[in-house]
Amino acid sequence: MKKRIIRIVVAILIGLAVFSFWNYLSLFRMTKQLAADLAKAHTAISQLKVDLDGEIVSNRRLVQEKIILERGFVFAKEEITRSKQAIEGLEQDISGLKVHADALEKDNETLRSRINRLAVAGKRLIVKAKELIQEKEDLQMRLNSVTELKKVIKRLKDNPSEELQSQSKEGDDSSGNKGYLIKRGKSTHKSSIDIRVLPVP
Repeated sequence: MKKRIIRIVVAILIGLAVFSFWNYLSLFRMTKQLAADLAKAHTAISQLKVDLDGEIVSNRRLVQEKIILERGFVFAKEEITRSKQAIEGLEQDISGLKVHADALEKDNETLRSRINRLAVAGKRLIVKAKELIQEKEDLQMRLNSVTELKKVIKRLKDNPSEELQSQSKEGDDSSGNKGYLIKRGKSTHKSSIDIRVLPVP
């Protein structure tokens, strides 16, 4: 009876040992698998951490670039506003210059018209002045002729014998003075006077 109990106890112990060994093997395998999975997870976590650090750096760089772009956009917007204001000012200046140019063009047209009128009037005055000068010269020649004629007539009246003596001495000049009393502002008569009055054609 005792041997039977011992055998049963031994069998139970062997069974427990086999079961424990099997459980140990299973736990060992599970632990090994868990260790491998943990190592993979650790590697994945490390990679994720590296990737996350890279994403953080990229995000920071993007944020900085965004800030720079926003500042550039604000500056560009301000420049566009200033440029627009400058363009509006230039357009106003151009409009004012155009009005001024139109006014100057009208003034130039008026001045050109006045200059043309003055030129025409000047030409007329020049022609009139030439005519007056010619009339003055003609009148002066007439006055000189009349004056010389009066002098000759007076001299003939005062000394007729002297004129006759000079006529006999001058020879070829006794034919007269060829009709000239005054030539180039000087008296041409020497010994005789030949005055002819011709009708006006």
